[in-house]
Amino acid sequence: MHLWGNEQLAPFYDVTFSPSPYKEHATAFAGFGKNPSLKVMQKLANQANFSNWKHAQQVIEEVVETINEFGDIANELNIEQNTINLIKKQLNSVYLENKSLLTV
Repeated sequence: MHLWGNEQLAPFYDVTFSPSPYKEHATAFAGFGKNPSLKVMQKLANQANFSNWKHAQQVIEEVVETINEFGDIANELNIEQNTINLIKKQLNSVYLENKSLLTV
């Protein structure tokens, strides 16, 4: 994803859960559908006008904290337990694959 001039990031449409055999979203991050490198994430943070990598990490951590509430919110919304479990499993897998981005 590139930002030019006065363009803004796209709405949050690509986070809608859609299980696929490829286990990644249609939108790529600098060519990475999943597991972008630290260097790529830092470059994207810079393109998104974060003041520095630490600030971007803080936002990532806030998103992770919110995602961790998914199961409780899904239960309140009466989403089927099988669906909740499937989504939680995928969220946890993505977190484990990318948690190193939070500790650098």
